[in-house]
Parts: sequence; C-alpha cells; structure tokens
Amino acid sequence: MNKEKAHLFLPFVQAMADGKTIQWKSDEGFWSDIDEIEFCMYDDPSCYRIKPEPRTWDVWLHMAGKVIQTNPDKWYGPNEWKQIKVQEVLE
Repeated sequence: MNKEKAHLFLPFVQAMADGKTIQWKSDEGFWSDIDEIEFCMYDDPSCYRIKPEPRTWDVWLHMAGKVIQTNPDKWYGPNEWKQIKVQEVLE
C-alpha cells in the first residue's frame, strides 16, 4: 500500500479506534459489518464505509388524525398537535 492509498483508509482506522462499526460492500452490493480491517494494496477504499447512524426527528400529528407535519401550522392551538419522535431504520 502506498501513502496515497493509506491516506484514503485512515478515516476507517480512526473510526474503528473510536468504536464505530466499519462495513464492507460485497460483490452483490450489500453492506456487512466487519470486526477487523485487513487492507491490502489491491483494496478499493470505496468497498468500505463507516456504518451510518440512524437519523431521528420530530413529526407532529394533528389530533384529528388527518395531518402529519414536520412543522405544525401556527393557526392551530398548541393542544391540537401531538409530537412524535421517529427514527430512520437502516438495513
């Protein structure tokens, strides 16, 4: 491995040292968690990634049950909305 390629793999090594999960992309295009990184000079850095963290955000459900928004309309009273926290599901 030359220094240019080593530079591309450095974020993965640092992420693993920080306790994050590294994933490897299979030939079929699926991402799998890996416990060890064994880079060789023929590896392509695009075959690896730091596992994404699921995003979390709030949505608001109108009490009539017909409207869901990320920002409730201001002309409705504050008691007419129910705040719901949602989290993205990553596979």
